[in-house]
Amino acid sequence: MDKLYEYWYCVSPQYNLPIYEGKGAKGALSSQYLIGFGERYSSQPAEKREDYVKGEIESNPAIIGELRKLVGVSDKRFYLDMTYEANMLGSKSSLAERRGFLKKHDTKYFIRLIQNDRTREAAVALVLSYFKARGLFETLDAFSTLTSGQYRQIISNLIDTKESQQADAKYRGHGAEMAFARVFHLCGVKMLPENKYVDPMASYDPNIDIETMKLTQHENGLSDSHSFDLVVLDEASQPAILVQSLIHSSDPGQYGVNKSNETVEIKKKLDDRNRRYGSNVKLLGSVDGVGFCENQNGTIVKMLEAFDGFFQINTLFKIPIYLAKYNLVSDFVGVSLDEDYFDEDFVDQFFSEYLEPSGLKLLREDELSELTCYRAGRGYIAFQR
Repeated sequence: MDKLYEYWYCVSPQYNLPIYEGKGAKGALSSQYLIGFGERYSSQPAEKREDYVKGEIESNPAIIGELRKLVGVSDKRFYLDMTYEANMLGSKSSLAERRGFLKKHDTKYFIRLIQNDRTREAAVALVLSYFKARGLFETLDAFSTLTSGQYRQIISNLIDTKESQQADAKYRGHGAEMAFARVFHLCGVKMLPENKYVDPMASYDPNIDIETMKLTQHENGLSDSHSFDLVVLDEASQPAILVQSLIHSSDPGQYGVNKSNETVEIKKKLDDRNRRYGSNVKLLGSVDGVGFCENQNGTIVKMLEAFDGFFQINTLFKIPIYLAKYNLVSDFVGVSLDEDYFDEDFVDQFFSEYLEPSGLKLLREDELSELTCYRAGRGYIAFQR
C-alpha cells in the first residue's frame, strides 16, 4: 500500500484529534464573565458606561485579561502593546518607565500596577485609553442591542473558540500521545515514560543518545542525543522502538520542515548504528493532521519514507502489528476493522500489507467474543489471553 495514500485515507480532521483534558488544559474560558459584564454594561445609561468600565477595572484589575478579548487581541499582543505604551510615557508617568530601555511586562504586571495605590490612576488611564482606541465601547454598544441569548452565542462561538485554538492545538498533540501510549500499555510492553498513557505531561520525554542507546540529560547538547515521545523497551530493558509524534492540524510551517529534516537525520544515524552494532532498533512515527497538505514534500512525504512504520489516530490498531513483527508481543491475534470507515479495497490492501506477512488475522466481529479485545482507532485489537 502506498504510504502517502494510506496517510491521507486515514487522516483525522482537527475536530477528531483527541484533546488532553488534564491539568486545566483548556483553561477557564471567558463566557461566564464576559456575559455577565456585557449584561451589566447594557443596563447602564449611555453617558455612564465609560465610568462603569473604569470602575470595574479599578475594583477588579484582573478583568483586563478578559476585556482584551473583546477587542480581538491575544494575551501576548496585549501585554506587548501595553509594554510599549507604558514605555512611551517615560518619565511623564508614575509608571516610571525609561524611554530607550524597553523591558517586557506581562499582563499580570499591569494588573499589579492597577492594584497599587501609587500607580493605579496612571495604569487605569493607560489601559482604558488602549481599549478605547481599539473600539471596546463600540463593541460593547453593539452587543447591548442583542438579546442575552444572542450575546451568549457570540461569546461562546467566536471569542471562546478563538481563545482556545492555540491551547487546543498543543493539547491535541498531548491527547494523541496519551492515546497511542494507552495502546502500547494494553499490549503489555515496557515503555518510557511509564505513565504516559495516564498523563502525557507528567514527565519529560526521554532523551536518547543514538550511539549508545542510553538515556541522557535534556541539556547535554550532544549531537547524537534526541528527544522521543515514547521509547519501547525489550525484555532486557533496552530501547527497541523509538516513537516520534508530530500532529499538525494546521500549517506546520518552518517548525514542521525542521522536525521532518531532523527525523530523516535520526533515521540515518539509527540505520548506521544498527549496521555497526548488529542491532535492530526501530523508528516509528505517530503522525496525523490535515496541516501537512500545506507542504507535503517538505514534511510528511520525507517522514513517511524515513519511519520504519507509522500510525495515526484512526489506525492505532497498527501498533500491536508492529510489536508482533518485531517480536515484542506474543499473544496478539489480529484486528477487526470498522467497515463503516474503511472500504473493501482498503481492507484488502491492509491485509496484504500488514497482516498476512506476519501471520495475523483480519477478524470478523463474531470472532471477537472468544478473545481479549480493546478499541484502538477505527478498529479492535485482539489478544489470546
